Amino acid sequence: MFSSVDFVLFGLFLLLSLLVGLYQNLFSFFCTQNSGGNHPKRTATSDFLDGGRQLPVLPVCLSLLTTFVSGIGLLSVPAEIYSRGSAMALFNLCGTLAFPVIGFFFIPVFFKLKFLNAYEYFEHRFQSPSMRRLATLVFIMNTLFYMAVVVYAPAIALAGVTSLRLWPFILLVGVVSTVYTAAGGIKAVIWTDTVQAGFIYAGLCIIILRGTAQAGGLGKVLAVSEQTGRLWAAFRVHPSLLQYNNVWVATLGGLLQWTCIYGLNQMAMQRYCSMPSLRHARVVLSLTIPANLVIQLMIGYIGLLMVAYFDKCNPLALAEVKTVDQVTILMASRIFEGVPGLPGMFLATIFRGLEEPFARRGGSTFGGENDGEGEAAAELRPLDKKHQKLLPLATEEAADCE
Repeated sequence: MFSSVDFVLFGLFLLLSLLVGLYQNLFSFFCTQNSGGNHPKRTATSDFLDGGRQLPVLPVCLSLLTTFVSGIGLLSVPAEIYSRGSAMALFNLCGTLAFPVIGFFFIPVFFKLKFLNAYEYFEHRFQSPSMRRLATLVFIMNTLFYMAVVVYAPAIALAGVTSLRLWPFILLVGVVSTVYTAAGGIKAVIWTDTVQAGFIYAGLCIIILRGTAQAGGLGKVLAVSEQTGRLWAAFRVHPSLLQYNNVWVATLGGLLQWTCIYGLNQMAMQRYCSMPSLRHARVVLSLTIPANLVIQLMIGYIGLLMVAYFDKCNPLALAEVKTVDQVTILMASRIFEGVPGLPGMFLATIFRGLEEPFARRGGSTFGGENDGEGEAAAELRPLDKKHQKLLPLATEEAADCE
């Protein structure tokens, strides 16, 4: 899948991330030295953690967006839609509804107090340093488990479909991310996120454009998705909240989860508090709304594209991949086949998703599990509209995917 051109492109991507961190480190050092001797230590600390509360709006917006777009989101959300339908896309799109709530109720409280982290609020609110330490400990434990999942799981998927070795890849991610984050602080993270956001949008656009053309066009993608029940699976109205997924689970669950993530998470709060004023912080949130809509729609569409791309040809049944999470990579490898540089772009896109936990959390289970029912069926099975289970088709013969 990968040629020398792809690895050169990927290497340049890594080098760019490192250079951003080193540049911000040197820039902050000279600014501190030229500050006239007025509390240089405090200035350096503030500059490292919140950029002196003078960071520009657009880079912070892109950083806020990409902070919670992990390799799992880029690989397993399309796989989840491919196997179970579009409910996960609706779940993620409900994050848009959370932004107004956060802007009016959460940000004013934290911004007015001018804390450097969210845990200072616990000490201030309950007059108890122990509450702050407890909240910090819980976040650290959450971070360790989160990093293990979002780094190891996509790395396994990549290693299973490509020739990349697993542990060197993970080690490379950790070293590069740790170095540029430790060197440049929040400024390095913000500007690296800005560059990486461009890689994400470009990589997703290339997959969508080339994949749609190879699958037979937009009309076929939508038609096959509708025939198999994937397209409208998100809008099944059922009173039970105990189903695997329906419109109520997706909307209410998505709204509550994304409100907690973007409203209370330390990584998001650090970005809000790096802005000069409350108005600037709300502008960041306002700009994140369309940016989030676009990227979530793109990720969701890739899931529907996979349904049409592998129409009547289930790569799981043909043992081309071991798990449904690898289907996304398999499709991308075929889309990019024979075009030097594009696989490197895809690798850089996924790398940004793997890099995120180290860079953001250093300073869900893998979606779309295979049901195990009727695995011999080569065609993609339609969804039972009532229970959203995969039903076997009449044919049990494997089709040729080539």
